[in-house]
Amino acid sequence: MVAISARRFTGKIAVVTDGVSGTGLGIVRRLVAEGARVVVGDIDEHGLGRAAAGSGTDVVPLVTDVRREPDIESLVTTVVERFGRLDCAFNVAGAGGGGPVVGLSAQEIDSVLSLTLRSTFLCVKHEASQFIAQDSSGAIVNIASINATQPDEGTAPYNAAKAGVVSLTQSAALELGGHGVRVNAVGPGLVETPMTRVLTENPPVVQACQDATPLTWRGRPEDIAAAAFLGSEESAWTIGHTLYADGGQTDGHGISEVAAAVRAEHGRDAGGSSRTLDPTFPVACGSLATSWHLRSACPSVTEPGRGRIAAASADVEFEETS
Repeated sequence: MVAISARRFTGKIAVVTDGVSGTGLGIVRRLVAEGARVVVGDIDEHGLGRAAAGSGTDVVPLVTDVRREPDIESLVTTVVERFGRLDCAFNVAGAGGGGPVVGLSAQEIDSVLSLTLRSTFLCVKHEASQFIAQDSSGAIVNIASINATQPDEGTAPYNAAKAGVVSLTQSAALELGGHGVRVNAVGPGLVETPMTRVLTENPPVVQACQDATPLTWRGRPEDIAAAAFLGSEESAWTIGHTLYADGGQTDGHGISEVAAAVRAEHGRDAGGSSRTLDPTFPVACGSLATSWHLRSACPSVTEPGRGRIAAASADVEFEETS
């Protein structure tokens, strides 16, 4: 566990999207441990209940679909109605997914971009508007990814969306810095969460990660949560930066070796050509969406939702993640 040496968020009010599991839940727990009161927004009602119960009375759960602007606006409004103000925000919600670029449908592309980039943009919009309205400084932390700078094959929508989050972070920082609003981002590497278990428990992938990472390859949610200082007053003179918390993979050629191992294990040869994907290989889509078990290299899918949903192709199966 990462030792907590200070209560940097004592008396602070924070909002976290997708804070019911994995990295988001790690951030929520870190904020609470350092004295914050947190409103968690997510579409998973059961997950919200578990997150709140596990973090004590300082967590307020609110059902929020970040693909819908009215939900985001309501999330910020609820924070202010409950606590009188907002001090910092962590925009975690996002989705992975993809397939060969030439085989992707517009719907598949839009689904990932909507949940990963558009939602972050709208969160920044309404969070920053609140900071300006209350005439106070504030901090926004977006969750990017090492895929923003070291994209893997077969996940172009996710790569593009996370690169967009980095660019959005820079642009928003330029516009909002004059209002005292600090916007930064964290770019995680491979973090061990329920969503990534298929990778972190796969020996060839683990070995590739170990070979590619100067520090230990095994990122934990608390390792990303330790970057919560970007939402604290300790980062008072830091804006527009993306902190890559990845054990050092972005310092070299790391992700290419990891990607090669993933392709070898899950249906792509070393040269990157597409084959049928292993039906047990899920593409993590965040708690808003589903685990996509792809039995076809170029599936046509409907927009992710909760539970088992209809698919446009009989070769695609959706199952709710837990």
